[in-house]
Amino acid sequence: ERAKALQERAARTAALQQRHAATVATELAISRSELESAEDEAQQLRKDIAVARRKQQDAQEEQEAHAASAREAQTLALAASKAESEVSLQATVLELQIVLREREQAHRESLAGEMEATHQKELRLLAAALHRLGVRYGRALGQSESQEEDAASRG
Repeated sequence: ERAKALQERAARTAALQQRHAATVATELAISRSELESAEDEAQQLRKDIAVARRKQQDAQEEQEAHAASAREAQTLALAASKAESEVSLQATVLELQIVLREREQAHRESLAGEMEATHQKELRLLAAALHRLGVRYGRALGQSESQEEDAASRG
């Protein structure tokens, strides 16, 4: 009975180990997917910055082309100044968002690394526990066989 109980315990431990490994693998996949999403966002933000800079350049060129009269030039200068400040502010915001996304990505990568290290440690501990159970099972089986032989020789 003791040997059977040890076998059942070993089977339960192995099942728990498999469930835990599946959970950790799922969490790692989710973290990697979030990292890829953050990289895509950063790339899109870089594109938005380039578009904003192109718009700024276009506004400057348009200002130069339509400066026929002093009045029109003043109006265009005011509009270009506003556009430049808006574009500059927008570019600054986008650059800050890129920095934030890169920091988030680095943090997620470090978390994924820590999770993987923890998982490896848990696997080593489970393997050691299974080994000890196997050794105990072997001893119990040996004692059981020894007792059966003693009983058979007496009887």
